[in-house]
Amino acid sequence: MNGGRAVVEALRRAGVTRAFGVPGESFLAVLDAFYEAPLTFVSTRHEGGAAFMASGYAKTSGEIGVCMGTRAVGASNMAIGIHTARQDSTAMLAIAGQVNRDFLGREAFQELDLVAVFSRYCKWAVQIEDAARVPEQMARAIRIATTGRPGPVFVALPEDMLRDTADMRFEDVRAVAPPPPDPSALDEALAALLAAERPLVLAGGGVVTSPGGCDALVRFAEAAELPVQVAWRRHDAFPNDHRLFLGMTGLGAASVVFDRLAAADVVLAVGTRFQEITTRGYSLPRRDARVYQVDIEPAVLGAAMPITLGIVADAGVALRALAARLPAPVPGVAARRARNEADRAAFVEATTHRPAAVPNGCVDPGAVVAAMQRLLPPEAIVATDAGNFYGWLARYYRFRKPRTFVGPTSGAMGYGLPAAIGAKLARPDVPVVAWAGDGGFLMTMTELETAVRTGANVVALVFDNARYGTIRMHQERVYPGRVVATDLSTPDLAKAAEAFGAAGFRVSSDAEIEDALAAALAAGRPAVIHVPIDPEWLSVAQAR
Repeated sequence: MNGGRAVVEALRRAGVTRAFGVPGESFLAVLDAFYEAPLTFVSTRHEGGAAFMASGYAKTSGEIGVCMGTRAVGASNMAIGIHTARQDSTAMLAIAGQVNRDFLGREAFQELDLVAVFSRYCKWAVQIEDAARVPEQMARAIRIATTGRPGPVFVALPEDMLRDTADMRFEDVRAVAPPPPDPSALDEALAALLAAERPLVLAGGGVVTSPGGCDALVRFAEAAELPVQVAWRRHDAFPNDHRLFLGMTGLGAASVVFDRLAAADVVLAVGTRFQEITTRGYSLPRRDARVYQVDIEPAVLGAAMPITLGIVADAGVALRALAARLPAPVPGVAARRARNEADRAAFVEATTHRPAAVPNGCVDPGAVVAAMQRLLPPEAIVATDAGNFYGWLARYYRFRKPRTFVGPTSGAMGYGLPAAIGAKLARPDVPVVAWAGDGGFLMTMTELETAVRTGANVVALVFDNARYGTIRMHQERVYPGRVVATDLSTPDLAKAAEAFGAAGFRVSSDAEIEDALAAALAAGRPAVIHVPIDPEWLSVAQAR
């Protein structure tokens, strides 16, 4: 077969069922192979949208996300989604067509040294120049993307190579199994947790991506009576309505969440890389705390901040092994339960929404969260863009099941809508709601056409304060009264949605939210709800 058909066959053998991208002449041989393959190519309106859709698809399906673009221009547009996948630890395969091999190095039309550029973004970047090596290199790319800490891999495909034919030998593309955790390290960590005055488990994305990892965390926490916090934008690593859940640390968190993390004398960090936002600028956990970090990727251990001991292991495997090592009876349970009940009560008090006064014609974002909590089932998926509007979701919404949250730890604007589309295509059986600000939404609003065309019936809630709100907040803090570049104007998004073939709604008070959301969920097509908010209320942290 030719190189293009081998690329698609390698994807099929890896269990890939869908790819996202903008078609280009440099990889027509790949596109042609989709014609008869049991895979779907979702044509998007922009390669950045394709990469974000692949991310949302991967996070909710557990399948590797695949995005495609042509040569330098398409690959460059995918870069924002590739970077997001790296910071989010999302398995992604980014594929780009390349100029003919004998044109390389001549600054040919749309030529770029793609491997040199994307090797800095990705776990691995390769240009396949021999058609016979497509099965081998594609298998390696998928294996690297899915082994250890998941992440993006970039593959460049010269146009003429894709037309070459060769005898193809395909190989197994399963991920490499991680080593079992060191028993002595587990014993040390467990002994420290059970002897601590204020122990805490901090769970990250590695718990979500580990098979059975979230269930294993619940069982271990319950058996040992250990409280759990989750890393920033890892809401769904532990059920938020559980009596042992003490919140997500990071932007939007209530102060009691940071206070509890600061109070911890022993921390078991599972599947988290101690990201900057999670740790409040690498200041938490405190320096005199004993920190045991469990991660599938050895390079992550101790990389962001000092730790007591690193344990190389899959999160779920380690948690199940820890639970099996618990003594009977477990010491200190009664004392920990009393402290945990008090901590949980303080957390619930600080994160329960109370109606706030807002100007006429505006909506309290917390009222939107309350309506979602009433209307959405536990399995509903929420995808969020980047921006301060997210703080209300972070503080008040209770995620109850794994793989129900999709959001960029990279802070990439424009993520919410396309990621929600990817999530809906992965899980058409559940409601999918996107949160976005007016700034981020208009960056990728064109993908609403993709949603209509593919039947991805997402509901997009767009919080409109007619400004780049997060930047305005920092601008007012650092340069008060000197407003530059942060004011915007917003079109009527309800009318714009209707022009795309979607349903459009606009609300102007808290009382209208629930009816609009119910109608949008029942619309049978994608829907946009335009939500005006007070432009002076720049973050959830501002008192009302």
